Amino acid sequence: MSISTTIEAPCRSPRRWQAARRFALACLAALGLWTLAAATIAIARPGETTVIAIGAPSVLMRDVDPDRIRLMRVGGLFVLAAVSGREGVKALYDNGALIVLPGGRGGCGLAL
Repeated sequence: MSISTTIEAPCRSPRRWQAARRFALACLAALGLWTLAAATIAIARPGETTVIAIGAPSVLMRDVDPDRIRLMRVGGLFVLAAVSGREGVKALYDNGALIVLPGGRGGCGLAL
């Protein structure tokens, strides 16, 4: 009589990891779509509004036109600014903003 000496590895269910991967990809896709929609809204808004421009503040503030962009707050990786419609948002992108998101009227409790 012979006894098997093979030690079998524990069975890991690949389905569990596939479900986790699908969930993570769905979350990333939803976040990407939300960011794209918010950036589109920032460009499409008429009139003066506040936006949050994400990027290096020193680069974003390089060529600020006071007729288009009025800086309200500057942080480590963002600039909160009042912009005059599409021209202001495009100017922020031209200055090196990675993304420009809408901040709402009077963003962060600041008066326009």
